[in-house]
Amino acid sequence: HFTTLDVPMSELKAAAKAHGLSLNDAFMAGVTGGLRIYHEVRDEPVAHLRCNMPISLRDPNRPAQNAVTIARFEVPVGITDPVERMRALHDIVASWRNEPALHLVDPLAEVGMRLMPADVVTSAAQKSDFTASNVPGVPLPVYVAGARVLGMYPLMSTVGAATNITLLSYAGTAGIGVSMDDAAIPDRAEFVECICRGFAEVVGHPVTPSDPF
Repeated sequence: HFTTLDVPMSELKAAAKAHGLSLNDAFMAGVTGGLRIYHEVRDEPVAHLRCNMPISLRDPNRPAQNAVTIARFEVPVGITDPVERMRALHDIVASWRNEPALHLVDPLAEVGMRLMPADVVTSAAQKSDFTASNVPGVPLPVYVAGARVLGMYPLMSTVGAATNITLLSYAGTAGIGVSMDDAAIPDRAEFVECICRGFAEVVGHPVTPSDPF
């Protein structure tokens, strides 16, 4: 299943900037806050979950290069204070962005895909709990055949995880797409409500699912 949320970019940025942090820190705090609430509602509290996150390896000296790899690491979800959660996430993500070994991931993965049995590769891809990504989009309104595009949303695969929650910015709005694996998340309405509550912790007011159609 798939659903969407709309959150003003200005509010996410302001929540982060007030503490010297970034948009991605606020986004990740919303995601992890929602995951914490979901597990609490199910009476299955967790302190950490494993995340898939695309990380750019682009060399600033080679601007035409398009180098992205997937990092997999644990993030804290049990921190109830959204500012503390943002700070903790900032430090973890920054350490992974600066990890030299990330540049070896894709070459090694290509070798592994050729040499390892398919079930081993599939099992490795399913060792994460959620996928999260923040994608810069078009900053100004665009048009198709004279009609203004009202919103843009990322429809992403779960990449072996239970859910993929991705932000795509467009004309001042964070269009957040939430893809869910039905086998992993049977109570999808409850899950989406919890993700909304996680973002509400960050921006300071209720967030509800949007209806692009």
